[in-house]
Amino acid sequence: MQARFDELTEKGIKVVGVSMDDTEVQKEFHTEHGFPFPLVPDSEGELVGAFGVKLLRPGICARESFLVRGGKVVWADRSAKPADHGAVVIAAFDALE
Repeated sequence: MQARFDELTEKGIKVVGVSMDDTEVQKEFHTEHGFPFPLVPDSEGELVGAFGVKLLRPGICARESFLVRGGKVVWADRSAKPADHGAVVIAAFDALE
């Protein structure tokens, strides 16, 4: 996502990262990696549960991505891989147009 962030935002895609880490861990991770998008802590798993993200073990969820339009999930990638994920999301977004 990070490598294609400019292209994603040019298309009007808002990127938000979510994990089950607490706020302090999220801040450290965000600073360490220099993400251009916000990270949201979900230590209670409310978003993880709402989106049906797979729990790998308590406190650790799978890497998954969603495109949401008008408050509804219109696309999901249940096996997101960082290396090519920005391109996958852009292709899915373009296919929805």
